[in-house]
Amino acid sequence: MLPSDSFDTVLKRYRGIGPGFDFLRIFLALVIFVGHAKWIAGLNGMAIDNVAHQASLAAAHTAGLDGLWHVTPWAGLGRPFKLALVPMFFALSGFLVMGSAARLKCTSTFLAHRVLRILPALVVEVALSACVLGWWFTNVPLEQYVSDPQFLRYFQNIWGNISYSLPGVFAANPVPYLVNVNLWTLPSEFYCYLAMALLMLTRLVYHRAVFSVLMLLATLGLAMAHALTGLSAPQGPYPAHVVVYYFFMGVLFFHWKDRIPASPWLFLASLPLSYALLMFDALTYVAPVVVAYMTLFVGLLPIPKSRVLSSGDYSYGLYLYGFPITQALVAWRPQWFSGSLPAFMGLLLAATALSFAFAAISWHLIEKHALALKSWLPPRWFPVPARGSRA
Repeated sequence: MLPSDSFDTVLKRYRGIGPGFDFLRIFLALVIFVGHAKWIAGLNGMAIDNVAHQASLAAAHTAGLDGLWHVTPWAGLGRPFKLALVPMFFALSGFLVMGSAARLKCTSTFLAHRVLRILPALVVEVALSACVLGWWFTNVPLEQYVSDPQFLRYFQNIWGNISYSLPGVFAANPVPYLVNVNLWTLPSEFYCYLAMALLMLTRLVYHRAVFSVLMLLATLGLAMAHALTGLSAPQGPYPAHVVVYYFFMGVLFFHWKDRIPASPWLFLASLPLSYALLMFDALTYVAPVVVAYMTLFVGLLPIPKSRVLSSGDYSYGLYLYGFPITQALVAWRPQWFSGSLPAFMGLLLAATALSFAFAAISWHLIEKHALALKSWLPPRWFPVPARGSRA
C-alpha cells in the first residue's frame, strides 16, 4: 500500500473488490469451525463435562424448549479472540452490503438479492438436517420423530425463528442435542437487512452526515443503557444487538472510506488495542471502531488466492454445514472422534474435508445458480414517478 492510500483508493485499484475479502471470510469461518470442533470433541471446557449443563439441556429437550442452550461464561486471556470472530464477520458484511445498497439504490431489489444469497442454501441445509441427518441419528422411533413438535419447529430456522434441536438427535454426544449452533446468528443477520431496507426507504443511509449522526446517537443510547443495566454484557457470544451494531459500524466505514487511511501502522496498532478493548464490557461500544478497522484492512490486503478457493465462495456453506457434520462424526464413532487430543485431530481432519465438500456442493449446485437469478431482477420493481406527478 502507498502512504497516501485510503480504503477507497485501494478498493478502486482492485475495481471495487477488496482482494482479501474472500480470504477473510474463509479464515474467520475456519477459526470458528475449529473452536466448535474442539468443543464438540469435549476438549475446551465450555460446560461439556458439567453434569448440570447436560441435565439442563436434557430437561429443556424433553420439555420441547430446544432453543435453550448454555455455555459457561467466556473468561480469561482467550475471551477477546472468541468475542471478536462473529463481530468481524458482521463488520465486513456491513461494509460490503452498503456497497451493494449504494449501487442498487432500490430497496426491493436489495432485499431480493439478500434473499437469493441466504435463503436457497439455508432451506436445503435445514431440510437435510431434519430429514436425513436427524432421521439417521435420532434415538427415537421414526414415527415418533416426525410427529414430535420439535421436528416441525426445526423448519422455522428458515425464517429466523431459531431451533437448535431435533427429537433424540445427538443425545449421547459430549455437546448433547445441539444440531447446528451456528444458526444463532441468523436473526441478527435478518435484523441487519430489515434495518438497511428501512434506512434505504427513508434515504437516510445514503447521506453520510445523517447516517453518522444516527450512529453517534445509537452509540450514546446503547452505551448509556449498558452502563445503567448491563444490557450488552456477554455471557458467551455478544447479544444480537451488539452484533447488529458491528454491522452498521461496517456501513459507517463504507461511508468514510475515502477519509480512512489504509495504514499498516494503524493496523498494527489496532491488533493489541482491539484485544485490550474487548477485555472490558464497559468498552463494548468503543471496540467496534478498532475491530472494524483491523478487519477491513485485512480485507484490502493483496492476499493470493488458491485455485480451489477462487472457484467459489465456500464460507457460507462452511457456516451452514460445519457444526452438524462435526456432531454427526462424533455421534457415529465417539471412540474415534472425542475425548482426547489425537481424537480431536482426527475429527478436525475428517470434519474439515466433509464440510468443505458440502460447502462446494452447496455453492456449485445451489448458491451460484440462485445468485445468477439476480440478472433477471429489474433494477427497480416499480417505476419512479416523474416530478410533479401525483403517483
